[in-house]
Amino acid sequence: MRKFLQYLSDFHREITPWRYGLALVFTALVVAFNYALDFEDQYIDRIPNWGLRSLALAGYHLLTYLGTLAFLLPKAAWKKLPNSVFFKCVLGFAILGGSRAIQVYSITSGSFHAATQIFWNKTLDNLHGFVTIAVALWLVHRFYDRGASHGLYGLRVRGVNFKPYLVLLGLMVPIIAIGTQFADITQYYPVYKRTYGFLFAAYYDIPESLAVLLFESAYLLDFINTELFFRGFLILGFVKWLGKDAVLPMAATYVSFHFGKPMPEAISSLFGGYILGVIALYSRNIWGGVFVHMGIAGLMELFAYLLVDGR
Repeated sequence: MRKFLQYLSDFHREITPWRYGLALVFTALVVAFNYALDFEDQYIDRIPNWGLRSLALAGYHLLTYLGTLAFLLPKAAWKKLPNSVFFKCVLGFAILGGSRAIQVYSITSGSFHAATQIFWNKTLDNLHGFVTIAVALWLVHRFYDRGASHGLYGLRVRGVNFKPYLVLLGLMVPIIAIGTQFADITQYYPVYKRTYGFLFAAYYDIPESLAVLLFESAYLLDFINTELFFRGFLILGFVKWLGKDAVLPMAATYVSFHFGKPMPEAISSLFGGYILGVIALYSRNIWGGVFVHMGIAGLMELFAYLLVDGR
């Protein structure tokens, strides 16, 4: 834990408070705009064409990212950025937009029995990121960042100490327990309840606990792709040019990534994303973030299960 505090202390030396303040105001306006109009859910997600939906999602996230970065970087710093950096940035967000725009149900429709279709859709939706995010970023890494010390955007396992992350996760337990009392959260979690896993289990004549295990495993594994993009690609992939200014734009974009979820969770993701971003910046590794992210998501599911059972 001492190491994390040192990371945060080192990070906040020589930052410009007014620039950070304006960047946070911009982020708050983006959040207010989205939830006032339910913009992503009501407009972007309803675009029927995959290509247009991909462009809309990519543009929405890219606008948040560049808008935040615009308040942090002076004009002189912008002019020093090579064109290849902008192209790499646009390419990355195109990958994110394309991945998020995929609607598994439109691909698998009719492939499974009606009783199991929703369950398979939800489960496969959590797994396709290993191709649309992980493989795509591997190709970007091969072209732009081959030979970087952080490996594939921080996925190297060697030298990772998980004990501090376990302490960090432990500190989050009471916060998560309190958070699951909010109505918006209880309506959304556990995520499993929207899979109709009981129908899946009945159709295949298996205990529902196996359906829970299958879905929750896929759900948690997808956080590897989330960390790879946000703390890996957006931090380690741009730190050479942006330095510590890579962190806050990533955290703001991470908030926009949560726009389909309850607003309290989206707002809290700014702080979580920011802290994990600072840790990734200094550790040059994302596995700690994967561990914490999986832990938080798993605890959200667990507390939500307990809350439902307790009613």
